[in-house]
Amino acid sequence: MPGGFGGPPAGKIDAKEKVDLAKLKKFWQALWPYLRKQKWSFIAIIFSVIVATIFQLWGPFLVSQIIDEYILTQRFGELLKMLILLGVVYLNASIFMWLEDFLLARLVPKITSKIRADAYVKLQSLPISFYDREPFGNIMSRLTNDLDNLDNALNTTTTQILSGLLTIVGALAMMFYQSAWLAAATIITVPLTLIATKKIAAKASKYFAQQQTDLAEINGFAEETLHATILIKAYGTESKITDKFNQLTQKYYQSNFKANFFSGLMMTAVLILNNLNVVILGILGGYLAFSGWLQVGIFASFLQYQRQFTRPLGTLANQFVTLQLAVISGQRVFDLFAYQSETNPAEPVSAITLCRDLKIENVDFAYVTDKPVLKKINLQAKAGEMLALVGPTGSGKTTLSSLLLRFYDPQQGEILFDGTNIAAATRAQVRELIGVVLQDVHLFSGTIADNIRFSRLTATDDEVIEAAKKAHAHDFIMHLENGYQTRINGNAVVLSQGQRQLLAIARAFLMNPPILILDEATSNVDTLTEQAIQQAMSRLLQGRLSLVIAHRLSTVKNADQILVMRDGEIVERGTHKKLLAENGFYAQIYHSQDADLLVPHFANEILH
Repeated sequence: MPGGFGGPPAGKIDAKEKVDLAKLKKFWQALWPYLRKQKWSFIAIIFSVIVATIFQLWGPFLVSQIIDEYILTQRFGELLKMLILLGVVYLNASIFMWLEDFLLARLVPKITSKIRADAYVKLQSLPISFYDREPFGNIMSRLTNDLDNLDNALNTTTTQILSGLLTIVGALAMMFYQSAWLAAATIITVPLTLIATKKIAAKASKYFAQQQTDLAEINGFAEETLHATILIKAYGTESKITDKFNQLTQKYYQSNFKANFFSGLMMTAVLILNNLNVVILGILGGYLAFSGWLQVGIFASFLQYQRQFTRPLGTLANQFVTLQLAVISGQRVFDLFAYQSETNPAEPVSAITLCRDLKIENVDFAYVTDKPVLKKINLQAKAGEMLALVGPTGSGKTTLSSLLLRFYDPQQGEILFDGTNIAAATRAQVRELIGVVLQDVHLFSGTIADNIRFSRLTATDDEVIEAAKKAHAHDFIMHLENGYQTRINGNAVVLSQGQRQLLAIARAFLMNPPILILDEATSNVDTLTEQAIQQAMSRLLQGRLSLVIAHRLSTVKNADQILVMRDGEIVERGTHKKLLAENGFYAQIYHSQDADLLVPHFANEILH
């Protein structure tokens, strides 16, 4: 579940996390393959930064020459040429700065879009166990907030850091070239600037990281509660949910305010120290100029170099904070690629079928070590049979179906399709043989026809309609405004639960697989519709095997085998009549008229 009701914050970033050389190296190694594919654009950007910096550093030098050699000496005839040269220099600086921005605007979206696409592909390849552990808000935060941080860093931080470092070195060299005394006076305040920015940057970094954590928590909470709107309204908890959301937004406001406050404070501190430095230079430079030890033009250009030298100090401190957050965020995205994808055998079988029988032998399974969910499961069913799983909540029914789909693999035992261990086939080969209808139906944004066709994308319109008719969904579809072309907005509530269930059943009919898994598949339809579906299913199931998970025993009375599960074990098996005659656990469920009525009775036993 996403972080919300006291759960762990989704997308959490440790506010105390620091970026050391090892983390920076790991981040760079993950990012480099994407940069390498755009290396010429990257080289062009670096070239533009270097050339733009050279032109910017050349400008003040020309200013000193113009003042000392042309204005003060009144060589006005040649002054125009120098002014034109100065204009060309600054124009070139502007052109290459624009070129840098233009190339970045083209390069960065390509890189981040590729990373986002690769991350999404990776998410599709990860096993269900990953989603069992990882909060949804955390996953969304990696694809959105974290990639936005990386995008921002690539767009601005990397070039600004490079430009800032080049400018500082170049300006310092030019200052010492012009006047060692003034250069020494300029760097007097540098230690103070570095100390101030380091301390303030550490605070800003902490709150920027906290801001990302708080934002991810808001996203997770919003996702969780918006999906539960009906439940929230039904229980009248809107005000409580709103209060909780306001608390989260207030928490985000505090971290956002502090992050921006310290970021602004850092620039203010740099500005104050820069102004102090200008005062020192003004006093010393004025004295040297009046004493005849310093030319006026050099003093004027020196003030420009001083600004070029000191201005990047604050910018660099601010950019290093952004870079640190981007490295942390980027690594969270790249960490996705370290998760183990669903595995397949190195040399899978060429084909796997389920035309004869399904056999499960001595299967043990646990989500967590030492906490078994299934114990010594043995069963056999032939094609065309209906196999029913019944039992209290938590007895392992749905887990068993997940093993058939190879969402998980058993720790012990084998699952055999026509005598072939499914572990010897690819997961895709196994899943192509199985159609699934779940109690909780997920619909996608699109048309009714698109949602039915989801199980077989190549199906024709006629095949879609035929599947809907078999599922007894055709009549209600034709009563919709645009029939099969009626658009629905994903899981928005525009269809009843029963109608949504019928669409899910139509998907299974369209797929027409050798085995069907029906997990409470008719729980949301009325009795008459359920009976009609059962009749249609009886035709579909000829020569095929169905696994029905049910609490409502009306759906399984005619099953060829009923397996009664309790605490991860099959405690009874047989036909409906046989199990009633044994007067055991199944008979208790049956005579209660509804298996759900037994859940409170067995609650303590299940919990313990």
